[in-house]
Amino acid sequence: MARMLGNFFIGMNSNVHIPVKLFSTDPEALAWLRQFVPTTR
Repeated sequence: MARMLGNFFIGMNSNVHIPVKLFSTDPEALAWLRQFVPTTR
């Protein structure tokens, strides 16, 4: 519940779109972050 409220207030108070989200675990956060890292091949 606290994480959900935190994400809500972060989204409401943001004038500039910077991806921010709260997580319970490191692996969950890393999986989310990987979508913003460009892949190089």
